[in-house]
Amino acid sequence: LFNNLKGYPKARFASNLFTRDDRLCQMFDAPNITEFKKRIQAGFKKPIPPRVVTEAPVQEVVIDKEINVWDLVPMISHTVKDSGRTLGGGISCVVGEYFQGGSHIGFNRMSFLPDRKDFSTFQIAPGAHMWQIATRYYGSNHIPLTMCLGLPPAAYMVAGSGFNYMTLPEGSDEIGLAGAIQGSPIDIVKARTVDAWAMANCQFVLEGYVEPG
Repeated sequence: LFNNLKGYPKARFASNLFTRDDRLCQMFDAPNITEFKKRIQAGFKKPIPPRVVTEAPVQEVVIDKEINVWDLVPMISHTVKDSGRTLGGGISCVVGEYFQGGSHIGFNRMSFLPDRKDFSTFQIAPGAHMWQIATRYYGSNHIPLTMCLGLPPAAYMVAGSGFNYMTLPEGSDEIGLAGAIQGSPIDIVKARTVDAWAMANCQFVLEGYVEPG
């Protein structure tokens, strides 16, 4: 846990949350790791749908003018030669129409450029859910979505599970799976500036569009 980030006095980092079985069991109130795995398995069959709220902690402060993501959200420069900074902890959130009526959450690395601090490139793995969405709407310049940071741990677990698009096809409820893992619904809230949804109880949310064309 990093409480003192250079240049970001209001932000903190936490990493490696899921590296120990005993920590996982304590986090999710499971008697042992085997029983916790059974809970995840059951969640595929019986997800707990997200709960829609109208007021959310993540929207207590809204910035919609003179947007400068660099100054707001901690990002990494890997070397002094990097032309931009990498935002690797953002979770894409697509709910409803653009995901065939279901919900998608997944990691997508972003790279913000120095001369456009409200614009970034967007890494999409071939075959993954965001790749499927971008392929279907290729040529459309506006796929609304949110990028959420500082999510409930169960949502991070689902978002970071590799190749889950093999077992959760489009139209599945990934947020519902996260709800089943934690044993209660994940709250979502309507985005303020785009026609999309965000995790209500996260720390930061970036609202915008993917331009696959």
